Amino acid sequence: MTTAMIKNACLPTGLDLIVREIGARKRNSDTVKLLQTAVEYIQKDSPELADVLIIVKQFNTRGDWTTTAYIHLDSRSLPKPSVGSEVEPRADLLHAWKDALQRHDETWEVQWTPLTHGKDKRLWIRFAQLKEDPKDANFQEKCRTHLLAWAKLRGYAITNSYFNPGGVTLCLASPIDVEQILDRGSLEKIPGIPFSVQPVRGRQVEIENAFELAITGLSDDYDQENLHDMLREWLVDNFQLDDITTLARTRSDKSKPST
Repeated sequence: MTTAMIKNACLPTGLDLIVREIGARKRNSDTVKLLQTAVEYIQKDSPELADVLIIVKQFNTRGDWTTTAYIHLDSRSLPKPSVGSEVEPRADLLHAWKDALQRHDETWEVQWTPLTHGKDKRLWIRFAQLKEDPKDANFQEKCRTHLLAWAKLRGYAITNSYFNPGGVTLCLASPIDVEQILDRGSLEKIPGIPFSVQPVRGRQVEIENAFELAITGLSDDYDQENLHDMLREWLVDNFQLDDITTLARTRSDKSKPST
């Protein structure tokens, strides 16, 4: 792919990648530097990607550190599309980088960005049973301390933690650790916590394709058994171009019944 071809491409606003678990096993790693080094290596090793200019951006966090960063196509050298332009957005350019980054480090999780910048619940573990206690104003603070000690003993790196009326939440460095904790199910013997707790993941729909529409929060009043087919039929009928549906395919997230 030549530079001229890329400069004639129309790049959609907001299309970007999120890369997780960068330097997750070394606390306070320089996430952006590690990812930038990987990008430079890939550019040298894959000439076809050298002309597809990208930008590495920091994931803004309120925690002590982060293992997440963003990848954007660099549109600064590209002309803005003219009004009414029918040039097809080149999501495939970023898809090529997505595949290359995943091959470069298989421990990383490279996905399409699911939320606005600085928001990502993929690495969250929430303990909803640890709510406010009217008899103990410091109950949640103490539970958080106990959870952090438990995580450290188990070797789970934590990047941030907080509590609110809905419970206590830990933000982990690695998606692998998130899955391991969830697979454990109910946690019954965390020192300092007087009862068993059930960890749950942060509610978030991961994007599998560059252009997806997520429909969430559907009421149980709907016919759940046939809901997917009903929605698909409605989308096919209402989104057409020259009598041809613009819908490529649909999927439902079985882990989230209302999605």
